[in-house]
This record gives sequence, C-alpha cells and structure tokens, in this order.
Amino acid sequence: QPLGSNSKTPPSQALPTVIPSLDMHQVVSVATGSDHSIVVTSTHSVYTWGCGKQKAQGSPLGHGPKDTFSYALPKRVEFLQGQQATECFAGGASSFVLTKRRAVFSWGRGSYGQLGHGTASDEARPKVIDGLQGFSITTITASERHTVALDDDGAVYSWGSNTFGQLGHGKSDPEPV
Repeated sequence: QPLGSNSKTPPSQALPTVIPSLDMHQVVSVATGSDHSIVVTSTHSVYTWGCGKQKAQGSPLGHGPKDTFSYALPKRVEFLQGQQATECFAGGASSFVLTKRRAVFSWGRGSYGQLGHGTASDEARPKVIDGLQGFSITTITASERHTVALDDDGAVYSWGSNTFGQLGHGKSDPEPV
C-alpha cells in the first residue's frame, strides 16, 4: 500500500519486529538500501518496500517508471517473474538480484554508473547487467555510489564512482562498466 502524507506508518521502530505480510513466504535472502528493503523467497519471487520516490526515473523498488510510490508493505517485483531469483543485494538507492543462471539484474539510482549498465543513468525496472554475463557471480556488495561483485573463481569486479580510488583500479575517475 502506498505511503501518503496521512500514513499511520511510525517514523521508526526501536525493536526487531516480524513483518507479518512475509509470514506466508519462506524468505531466503534479504538486503537493505538507505530507504528501501528487498527480499527473495524460496519460490524465487522478489519483493521490495520503502521509499520509491526518486528525483529521476530510477526507483530502487523496481516497479516501473510510472510507479514512484513508497510502500509500507512488501510488493512483488513483477518484472522479475520467471527469472528464478536466488539472492538480493542493495546499496543506497539501488537494488540487485542474482538469478539461478547467475544473471545479475540491477535498478534504481545509477548516477555514478553504480548499476553497471555502462551509463550513469537511472533504471526504474530490473535490467540485466550485460558486462557480467558469462561470469558466475556469487555475491555483490554496493554502496551509494559504487558496486563490487565476486565470481566463483575469486575474481573481483568493481564499477561506479571512483572519486577516492574505491574501485581498486589504481586511478580515481568515475568508471561505468
């Protein structure tokens, strides 16, 4: 359900509390960005909730460019149906999903190239990262401005902002993959 100005959603929760709407699902992966959350279930469905309002067209919730609402309850990301999601990752205002076939999807804020699509553009719905196809990615970690992935051979890939040399490439310039 979208959050509105008259929402009864509390501003914070000081104690760990079960999310009742996820009780009917077996969650196998969970991640959080700055203002959003994402889970993958045992049936390979992806759910997101939190802040979907972004200045550009890149909501980290992945429900498309016309859906810029914030959601107080988990909502399924329909664009990933049939993709066999296995794990999720998040950074700042971006989201990532790894599939059974080791494809990596990303969406959300991409203004530093942190989505890995070769541009500094936002994505409103999940899009496969072409530059990682053919590699068996096992894990991803992301910050507000850059992303790092590991493959099953131990190779480390990084992309996004490199202002402070955080990509490990030996120079400091933004580098979209």
